[in-house]
Amino acid sequence: MILNSMTFEELYPLETDYLHLSNESWMTIQNLMEVDCGSLFMPKSRLTNEEVNLFLNHWMNGGNPKLRRIFLRLKHFDLDIILNGIEGKWRKNHGSISYNSFDGTECKLPSSSFEIQRNDGTIASIVSPELFERRGFYLFIWPDYKGLPYPLDTNHNE
Repeated sequence: MILNSMTFEELYPLETDYLHLSNESWMTIQNLMEVDCGSLFMPKSRLTNEEVNLFLNHWMNGGNPKLRRIFLRLKHFDLDIILNGIEGKWRKNHGSISYNSFDGTECKLPSSSFEIQRNDGTIASIVSPELFERRGFYLFIWPDYKGLPYPLDTNHNE
């Protein structure tokens, strides 16, 4: 589903499997926390690094339970600000990980990612921006769309 501000307001509260926001200059952090979709793509986000940090905390405490994948392109990307206060661990040089998307395509995640865990035990991978598109925030939540669990040992510290 592709939305603009008018259709978003008409359809709110919104529940869908895939949401592509083509011009989301109107999208606030509150809107983001209230959208319950499986995959969200925002190539022109006006969200700040601090707001993405708030969103991660919201997700880690059980928010957006249907979310499986998100992409946000930020104007000024700073991973240190995004991860400020977020418990997790870097996974470096773990080899490529496959993630199955909502449309059946297989994504190859790079060999480094930041692993976070929600309070219910759900694991997500934040992909290192140096290895993917700059200014892009990528979050992949496990299990993937085919039901495959997180492929790395969660008890292993790196």
